[in-house]
Amino acid sequence: MTQRVRLSILVSLFAYGALSVAACDQSEPRPSSDAGGVDADARVDIIEDAGEDVTPREDLEVMRIDEMRRLEAIVALQEGEQTTERYRIADVVVSSPKPAEGPVQGAYVQDSSGQLTRSGLYLSLADSDVLPPPNFGHGTLVEAVGRIRNDAGMIEMFDVSYFATSGHDEPVTMQIMSNEQLLKAGGFGGNLNAGTLVAVENQTVASWDPEANGGVAEFESGILIGTDLYDFTQEYPDVKPGDRFARIIGPLEYEEGKRRILPRSEFDLLGLER
Repeated sequence: MTQRVRLSILVSLFAYGALSVAACDQSEPRPSSDAGGVDADARVDIIEDAGEDVTPREDLEVMRIDEMRRLEAIVALQEGEQTTERYRIADVVVSSPKPAEGPVQGAYVQDSSGQLTRSGLYLSLADSDVLPPPNFGHGTLVEAVGRIRNDAGMIEMFDVSYFATSGHDEPVTMQIMSNEQLLKAGGFGGNLNAGTLVAVENQTVASWDPEANGGVAEFESGILIGTDLYDFTQEYPDVKPGDRFARIIGPLEYEEGKRRILPRSEFDLLGLER
């Protein structure tokens, strides 16, 4: 068998301090300064493992996320289960790294084709040796190989054996959803938009509790937002029940069966009215 091959160009530690929410283009989608093509020089980090238990990347078919998520082996995953097979995705685009600041543990990614249904997932890098480049953020194009797991209802790619970035694309297009669409998405196999960048409109606050799980808000629609990517409770400490946001944007996540939107900056919480 081939031996483990790992090629990694050292990235300065100070770069992580520069990986800010603003650098990831947290406002409503708009063209980025480097949009329009792939910068080959931006492909600065690769991890590749071709050990005994790993299928070489070249032997795997490139799949869109929506194609992969339709596979029976993945749809049938119950909570806590994971695949033994590895899957290869390419030309997927980052909607947000996680966390938004500091050393990256993973990222929400989705197909760059414009397809939105079943197009997103969470790419976990916490259990790999990969070191994302300093410009890793909203719009970064990614190729990856890994296994799939159902983590509390959220589909994740983990145990990454190949990862590479290849420049930037247009910032991710968000999907504007109604409350009904979001709340009736179904179980794991029916969570058609998990991991994708979504927006909901006209949300009236039911509760706003900065002390609950590090900060959480619930709206009268039943939709939750969380502080995983951005501590909105520091920017909006005095929000009260009955206040209304015109629009809330962020990757859609599932935790303990609850649907949460994760704003990435103050620009994802728009039109506060009291």
